Amino acid sequence: MNSINVINVEEWKNSKYLDYNNTFNIIKDILNAFHDYEMNNVNILPIKFINDIKNQEFIFYQLIKEDIALESYRFSLYADDVIIYIDMLMKESIELNDLLEVLKSLFEDTKIRLNFMEDLYNKYKNNDEMKKILNNIHEYGHHTLNDNFTSYNSNNSNNPFHSCLASLLSSSSQLSSNFLSFIKPNNKSSLNQPLLNNENENQSNLEISFQELIFKHEKGLNIIYEIKQFWKNQFEIINKFIDIFEKGEKKDEILLPQEVGQDIRNNWEEEKKNSEIFYHKIRNLLK
Repeated sequence: MNSINVINVEEWKNSKYLDYNNTFNIIKDILNAFHDYEMNNVNILPIKFINDIKNQEFIFYQLIKEDIALESYRFSLYADDVIIYIDMLMKESIELNDLLEVLKSLFEDTKIRLNFMEDLYNKYKNNDEMKKILNNIHEYGHHTLNDNFTSYNSNNSNNPFHSCLASLLSSSSQLSSNFLSFIKPNNKSSLNQPLLNNENENQSNLEISFQELIFKHEKGLNIIYEIKQFWKNQFEIINKFIDIFEKGEKKDEILLPQEVGQDIRNNWEEEKKNSEIFYHKIRNLLK
């Protein structure tokens, strides 16, 4: 068999679908982050906010179960077809029309998977619900602090000192500042300052920890992007190979030597096995 001078064998060797260990750890980390945030703040945030967060967790859960996991299974089916094609490329008796027919079938598969992943990528990328929840938490904290300050003024309205202080605070910021610097009551808790400081600190912690949750959640986009890129590469490779066939190249410029074909076949077999293991690991994680 003559040396191959048309098909880039290295492109067929690139069977890498996902970094499975890293992807699994990212998914696990995001699910844990949702759970931890809900558990830590269930008695702090209004139930509506907790429910909103749980809803986003469920959407992510469905994304992993119905899309990411199933996509790895669909990849294993695609890998089966690629292996069949590689086997055909190692047979000198194969007809070029048969090769072209299998290639076109693979091409249709890649087109379907690529379109699906592009839609999923755009849907995930344009989901602003997590940021809306963060804004709601911020607004909730802002109103809560205002309510606490109002309640403090109301509760101390009969106290002459606090009535005087409230009057001075409302009349002039400069006068208030001078007055507060001059009058330093021994009982600082009477101003409820530690309470207000704690409220501020709690609110800040709520927002910071939710921003961390958003940061982890957005890593899900990297998983979708990685899968999308795989199908994009396959689409381009197979499209090029079909073009080679349609230009009427000689069969000995298309077929693979046994040792080269077996090496490529082994790569796809290994990736197929890894994708199936990943599929079952994800399904077990989501039980």
